[in-house]
Amino acid sequence: MNQLTLDTLKTYAAEYPIVPVYKEIFSDTRTVVSVLKALKRVSKTAFLLESADNKENWGRYSFLGYNPLLEITCKAGTMTIKGATTQTYRTAKPNEEIRRIMKEY
Repeated sequence: MNQLTLDTLKTYAAEYPIVPVYKEIFSDTRTVVSVLKALKRVSKTAFLLESADNKENWGRYSFLGYNPLLEITCKAGTMTIKGATTQTYRTAKPNEEIRRIMKEY
């Protein structure tokens, strides 16, 4: 992965509302679960997304985060978006709703 300089990040921050920042951690020093536990100590909302090739094979990437700007859930056609405010509504197409929301960022 590319390492961005602070100047590059500042340039992006002037042009975009959100700039993702990451750190690559090799699994030979810490496990994904140990990093997730560390994140849960600093934030009540920590999350883990893992890539998978199919239902039986794990992929090679794990994405961890904490303190999200938005939390989007959808269960049985009821979508809830938690941010500065909370919105709940019915939808038959949650993927389209998520794409619409993400266009803002």
